[in-house]
Amino acid sequence: MQEVEQLVRTIEMESAENKPLSLCLAEAVERLIDSGVLQSGTLLPPTRRLAELTGVSVQVAQEACTRLSERGRVERKRRAGTVVIGRTPTRILGLLTAVDPSIPPLANPGWIIAQTFMHSIEQRDYRFRHYLVRIDSSGQPALPENLIHDLKSLTLDVLLVGAVYQEIAFPYVPPTIPVYHLTPDESGLAESLEDAARWLWRLNVQRPAIVLEAADRAPFIEAAFSAACSAFRMPLAPDRIVRNAPSRIAFGKTVYRQLMDKNDRPDGLVIMDDMVGYGLLQELGPHDRLDPTRIVVMTNRGSSLHIDSRCPQIQIDWGVVVEKTLAKALGEPSLREDQQPVYRFVPP
Repeated sequence: MQEVEQLVRTIEMESAENKPLSLCLAEAVERLIDSGVLQSGTLLPPTRRLAELTGVSVQVAQEACTRLSERGRVERKRRAGTVVIGRTPTRILGLLTAVDPSIPPLANPGWIIAQTFMHSIEQRDYRFRHYLVRIDSSGQPALPENLIHDLKSLTLDVLLVGAVYQEIAFPYVPPTIPVYHLTPDESGLAESLEDAARWLWRLNVQRPAIVLEAADRAPFIEAAFSAACSAFRMPLAPDRIVRNAPSRIAFGKTVYRQLMDKNDRPDGLVIMDDMVGYGLLQELGPHDRLDPTRIVVMTNRGSSLHIDSRCPQIQIDWGVVVEKTLAKALGEPSLREDQQPVYRFVPP
């Protein structure tokens, strides 16, 4: 132990502006591990003694040991102390997702992504850290000061981001950390839209309409659905509807009122957002011509959000999205052997 203490005394922490002292200490210990000075199995001094040797507070020493443990560089054993694991750390993957507090957790895409992500991480035996951006009442992502601090001091191998509007967080992420977007690709999307058009055609729908999210993928979705409707000789209603309100449920109710006020109202709908669909379905009356069987709603597979069971769905499989993104980020083969598409049409 005396030899280890002498090595610890030589630690030189590289100070940096706005960088926590505990992170500086953790990185200094890591350099000793990476250089082979601290060998695998070496027992570090107790936290209080580590603080004395390095001239920091006990709290800073404790936080540094926690950081080292999270990075897989040391193992904290009860009664035995803190033991160096070695030069090959366990990879740590971070996930940044947005959560709307007004939506139940099991219906919230941010939580659904986190659950599927944790499942994939457990299969790979990696470490996992989850960072939340909360959506405020205006529908905008809120980035609290403590999260900004955490992002600035990230020590991750890879960071996956669950939604494109979280680019507000990117200025705070260290440039050395690779960032990957958890964005669904278009596999199965055109086929699902064609299946939706076929479903509406079989119900003798004459004028289908589509409710789009205000996103980059909207032109592709509209073009694919329009082509599918043309193939079944169904003219797409001329007014496409794009969300322009923060609350998706409230927007769904607004869409319903807009449709009911039209003389040439559509008699079939494809809604590319589950919460918008949920809001619209709440407004339907028992004698509406636009009954649930004529409303196709895009939903998240595994969500607990109650969409009318009579509605056909286009489901997004976030398990496929997460697995594809992880395989790309880690340079490893996918653990899913079925190679399912991201989007699938599911009849009622």
